[in-house]
Amino acid sequence: MEDVTIICEKCKRKIARKNDLIVTNIFYYLVAYHTECFAKEQRDFSLFVGDLVINGFSGNLLAVMAGILGILVLLIPGYRLLALLSLIVLGVRAYSWLRFERYLK
Repeated sequence: MEDVTIICEKCKRKIARKNDLIVTNIFYYLVAYHTECFAKEQRDFSLFVGDLVINGFSGNLLAVMAGILGILVLLIPGYRLLALLSLIVLGVRAYSWLRFERYLK
């Protein structure tokens, strides 16, 4: 696997371990933070940084629920287009793993 350096958005230092990584969004752009930098960013009021941790328990739970809901909505003939919304949630979670998490131990 190639050696990719993940840089924290706030302190601009390298993130070396997966346990230190928090992936969240700034509008529609995914960014990486150290856990302590993310906590500081949350204490300081910010309109730009989202509250959802994409690579944490809540992000994983949301992805599973979106997948289940997407499958259930596919069974309802008039609402099949809504299943595409679940693909967005699953896609964001997959992109987070592909872009950041797979390079860390």
